[in-house]
Amino acid sequence: MFKTSLVISKVVGTILVGGLAAYLYLRFKDTKKYKPYKRKKEIFLIDTVEDYESFINTVRIEKVLGLDCEWVSFSGKRRPVALLQLATQLGQCALIRLDRMDSFPKSLQDILANKSILKVGVAVKEDGKKLHLDYGLVVNGCVDLRHVLNRVRGIYTCRSKGLQGQAESILGVMLDKSNRIRCGDWEADDFSQEQIEYAANDALVGVDIFMNLILAKMWGKKPDINIEDIFTVVDETEFWTFTRSLVQGTVDVNVGGPWNSKNPAYKGPQLTNDEEISVKDKETRAYVLRQRPLYYNCYLLAPDGESLCTCDIKKAEWYIEKGLADKVNDDPFTVQLKFEPAGRPASKDDYYLQEKENICVVCGSKDSFVRKQVVPKEYRRYFPPSLKDHASHDILLLCMSCHVRSTQYDTTLRYQLADECNAPIDMGSGTKQLSDQDLQKVRSAARALLNPKAKIPELRKTELKKTLEDFYGITDFSPEILTQAAEIEYRVDNRDYIPHGKLVVRSIKKSAGLHEFQKRWRQHFVNTMKPQYLPTNWSIDHKHERLETFTDFVLSNQ
Repeated sequence: MFKTSLVISKVVGTILVGGLAAYLYLRFKDTKKYKPYKRKKEIFLIDTVEDYESFINTVRIEKVLGLDCEWVSFSGKRRPVALLQLATQLGQCALIRLDRMDSFPKSLQDILANKSILKVGVAVKEDGKKLHLDYGLVVNGCVDLRHVLNRVRGIYTCRSKGLQGQAESILGVMLDKSNRIRCGDWEADDFSQEQIEYAANDALVGVDIFMNLILAKMWGKKPDINIEDIFTVVDETEFWTFTRSLVQGTVDVNVGGPWNSKNPAYKGPQLTNDEEISVKDKETRAYVLRQRPLYYNCYLLAPDGESLCTCDIKKAEWYIEKGLADKVNDDPFTVQLKFEPAGRPASKDDYYLQEKENICVVCGSKDSFVRKQVVPKEYRRYFPPSLKDHASHDILLLCMSCHVRSTQYDTTLRYQLADECNAPIDMGSGTKQLSDQDLQKVRSAARALLNPKAKIPELRKTELKKTLEDFYGITDFSPEILTQAAEIEYRVDNRDYIPHGKLVVRSIKKSAGLHEFQKRWRQHFVNTMKPQYLPTNWSIDHKHERLETFTDFVLSNQ
């Protein structure tokens, strides 16, 4: 019996060792082809305000920074962040020992809070939360590299989407991720050279990956260029406007969403797999595909037989049903008015007289159409009625893929207009609701105290109770009061809110004028999308006012 047990133990041991060996082989068999990560860099070790001021006066802060944090854990509990790493694309890296600093320079706080300076890395939003929790530092403009990688499809295949996996696939390098360094003492009096290199590289590699991903998306292939030399071959303004377009919708967004009921952050009812797919589909679907043609090319005639315009079949049938017109032809469907219209076209070449094909105006595809508003609705809605209602010239058909590309390009022009017209898109007066910080603290304190699973240190618990005491003016809290505080609404309406589109139109009216504004959007569409199948007589210079009484009549029939 003993011998049998011994044999079984040896067999099991052999299987386990063999399995481990196989795993390690598969895990590391390709690592030899990756070279160690090395790049030209300048490291600034900072533990005083004076050190930081010397750093900030030496470097040029670009529109993107690599950001990472290091901390120490004892008995499974995380201590406050000890080290903040910030890296520029030029290879300058600040290692800021937050645990050593008595105060934080205002310029550092401003850089971290500035949403226009992107902070990139993996789980960078979570690092920002730690900085806010530990030191009250507000971090905005966080872009997780996993979001960007998801938008650069078909070029890279990553073993994993972590920093190491992306470094291998995108940069072809191997990071030193040994636990000896990664889990080292980041509160030590002095860092070893290995710690300094590790910390700097973690922030620098984030910037390098980000810049490579942007270039790959711009060029449609893997870039073969040193990041330091990027702006010798790419226009800097074009690069950053494209970057802003690509990351639109990912800034300050965690990877993974609360819609998934398996996510610990999800507080709603548990869903079946089919229900989750349905919810995800509803929340991610951004476009509505047309179920019927946009152009029916029905003809509308004046009482004397002159062509007035093409129109939708429903409008043509409406005239017949109301006794305002007679059908005179089936193919093409043509109706003749029984009354004299307010005006007539000045030329047989008028845009509204032309037949139009139901195809993508960019690539010619005949499937899955989406209506493209060349002048976006967020601006047109603030046009005067004589222009707002005359939109059919600037509504074109695009296939889904072309529409997605066009929308990305539109974002760059929107940000240009935001700068030119002092019309913020996503902050300041452009925010419809603001957060009352005091109410938010009350809500957070009550929720923490109500959480039965939270292991809150007594000192922190006292601070949370003090927040509630100061707000309510009482020292004894019933469960009802705590529940009420946990549900308190901390968002308030921004009385200064003015929509971005309204601010832009208001500014344009005082300067170039709305006709020039429309021309600018049309030119932008032509330059970025290079459409090959535009309708006959579609024009960048099209001006609705040229035959006002006629177009008032015609466009009501589109």
